[in-house]
Amino acid sequence: MDSYGKFMELAMNPKETGAYLRQSIFYFKDKVNDLPKQLEKMDELSHLPGFRHDAKLIEETAVNTDTGVVDAYQHMAPMVDTITYMQWLYKQCREKGCRFVQDEIHGLLRDQAEDLKGNTKLS
Repeated sequence: MDSYGKFMELAMNPKETGAYLRQSIFYFKDKVNDLPKQLEKMDELSHLPGFRHDAKLIEETAVNTDTGVVDAYQHMAPMVDTITYMQWLYKQCREKGCRFVQDEIHGLLRDQAEDLKGNTKLS
């Protein structure tokens, strides 16, 4: 959850960073308490801002009950506007002295990674 905290921080300035928070809702056709893997995941997320486990979310968000959903939970989730975030990230890297190299790679990157590191002085 380290990245969650960082994106929460970045979301404090969404126009500059492109990071923002939105309510994310998960719906289930069985009670989450009866689904061990989903229950484990929900428990991991239960400390996040805006967390709420409540079947009333189905009605509140106007989900058609004919779909068979009977349970739901929500929490705040960080998201990014890719263009704004990449521009912000590029600027951050430039300010830290990063040098960008553009070239082509032919074949699988994993087969060439060590050679590429040597050619570009990466460690």
